Amino acid sequence: MIQYSNMKSIDSKEFFREVAMAAGISDLDVVQRVYYGMIRVMGQQLKARHTIRLPDWGEFSLMIAKSRRFKSVRGEMGILPPLPSVKWKAYEGVKKYFHSLGL
Repeated sequence: MIQYSNMKSIDSKEFFREVAMAAGISDLDVVQRVYYGMIRVMGQQLKARHTIRLPDWGEFSLMIAKSRRFKSVRGEMGILPPLPSVKWKAYEGVKKYFHSLGL
């Protein structure tokens, strides 16, 4: 198992700064608006069509897990309701890129 010594994430300001630098855009407000606009479109498409394909990234699908029974630590039985989750099927090029990073 791989252990990472520094798994702390960057904050949102630093994230948008790094995206702006990588994209060659000097206006952080533009980067934030595009990012949140993309998230909104993805949410709308997932809600309407249950799937969306992003160029160069892959396909995101809305999956609804079946309800299931569980046993609590006290021994009591309960039922988990159907829960939505998003599954990402990355394109092969994206997979290769992340594997080359050692992730």
